Amino acid sequence: MRIRFTANACWIHPSACSFGLAALLACAGAQPLLAANGSWLGTQDNVWVNSANWTGSTFPGSALNETATFDSAGNGQVSLNLSGLFSVGNIVFTGPAVAAYTIGTGPRDSQLLVMGTDGEYGIASSAANSQTFNCSLQLGGGSIGGTYTFRNDTLGQTLTLGSVFVPTTSTSGTKTVCLRGTGAITVLGDVLRGPSGLNLRIDCTNAVTLSGSNTLNAAYLDGTNGVLKLSSGSKTYFQNNFDVNIVASQSTTIDGPGEIVLSTNVGDDHGNNAVASGHTLTINARLTGDTGFQYYHASSDYAGSFVMNGMNDYARSTVIYAAGTLSCAYLGMSGTAGNLGTNARVVLDHPGARLLYTGAGETTDRTLDIKRGGTLEHAGSGTLVFTAPTTSTTSGAKNLTLRNFAAADGELQGAVVNGSGLVSLAKEGDGTWRLTAANTFSGTLSVNGGTLVLSGADGAVSAVSSCTVSNSATLRLDNTAAANHADRLNDAGSVTLLGGTLDFSHDAGAADFSETAGALTAASGACTVQTDPAAVGQTATLTFSSLSRLNGATLA
Repeated sequence: MRIRFTANACWIHPSACSFGLAALLACAGAQPLLAANGSWLGTQDNVWVNSANWTGSTFPGSALNETATFDSAGNGQVSLNLSGLFSVGNIVFTGPAVAAYTIGTGPRDSQLLVMGTDGEYGIASSAANSQTFNCSLQLGGGSIGGTYTFRNDTLGQTLTLGSVFVPTTSTSGTKTVCLRGTGAITVLGDVLRGPSGLNLRIDCTNAVTLSGSNTLNAAYLDGTNGVLKLSSGSKTYFQNNFDVNIVASQSTTIDGPGEIVLSTNVGDDHGNNAVASGHTLTINARLTGDTGFQYYHASSDYAGSFVMNGMNDYARSTVIYAAGTLSCAYLGMSGTAGNLGTNARVVLDHPGARLLYTGAGETTDRTLDIKRGGTLEHAGSGTLVFTAPTTSTTSGAKNLTLRNFAAADGELQGAVVNGSGLVSLAKEGDGTWRLTAANTFSGTLSVNGGTLVLSGADGAVSAVSSCTVSNSATLRLDNTAAANHADRLNDAGSVTLLGGTLDFSHDAGAADFSETAGALTAASGACTVQTDPAAVGQTATLTFSSLSRLNGATLA
């Protein structure tokens, strides 16, 4: 710690803790310091530390927790030289007469200003002009945390900052930078975390722009309909291992063309990203680097949606590890850039996990790893085809739900398998999903909406123990003479209709068509078993081991 006494004030290096400061002042016989607040007049020159330029007897920055106010034209002295100044607690630009000031002379970041712990620099709502900090801004000093706020409350003005950084002497006490208000905020320099770490909290309803090479622990996006812009050449690195990276409590958009590198740990354990329920975070910037993407939050209140629009090339897996939605319009092939990076694996690791496709239709070889279950939903405008078989790298029972509210079909050409667990499959939504592989999962099959089709030369669920069709949904066994499969269902597996339809369909081609299943139960509602007539000289046979009707159900 350094102490300097002058005729009017005592200056303390901000790395001093409050206890140590009090003790040293007591030993020195000094009286407690009052904040040297003042308003800029610019009476003599542009030098901040010239006290004659201020309304107070001493320039702000000669004591702790002081406030510097700019509320006039400043005698034309609007580019302030910070030479000799160390730290200022608070700075405010206010009033209809305030000029457009530049704090710091010379090239950007050539002068330094230390911001007092828990200080605030900002533009008040009445301010008539935009304001610029051309200096680099150090966030306090020493191993002290604290919150450092930059605020712009004027909608039509911009607050511009140089570099903002945690000093290398801060080895503990994570600091937080808050960007707040209704006006735009632009950071032209770098935002750097330092050894102790740095969180960025954005509670701004206007655009916030980052232009440099930034290192953060985490970003908290709290501004309603906010926009975070990453300028060309900008790259933001999250260095927080498996802990929080990006969390949005409000609907927000992150725009490029700058890039984001999320943090990661090992395997499928990446930095945590989440959105509050009922809100959407749209990421148009590119996600890149040797990392992955993970949706996770410990609170059930964070079950919102990520929309991944960038042509991302991050190299590791995409994981949905909590209830929430990951939405994309382009999957692409593994090994190439797409909304979900280049890695083949998309991990559904929570029953409430949802992968939502909204694109024009495509064929992809991405692999679904059904760890704890989840939903694959097709809401695009064209046919969506997955060619790779699923995996399940964890033990226990889990459920994969295929949902479709699109006009076009979805298709799994790869088999749904048990892997290390026991997988069940459900179909939801009024659209259609097709299974065209020899699926080996051995849990249950539930068709709760729309149509599920078993088709092609191999399409079958012959290991499934039971099938249930409900809510006017249809399970269709679709054969042709060229793709005729007589064992699409388990010969001993039960079929239960709860107001649903089993459709034994074929093209009446030059072939005999047959299917065998276990007990058929019409359990409730209006149930239907539908068969197509065979061509002359051919047969179409659907066989059940038994038939029963319950609860007043009808069977047609």
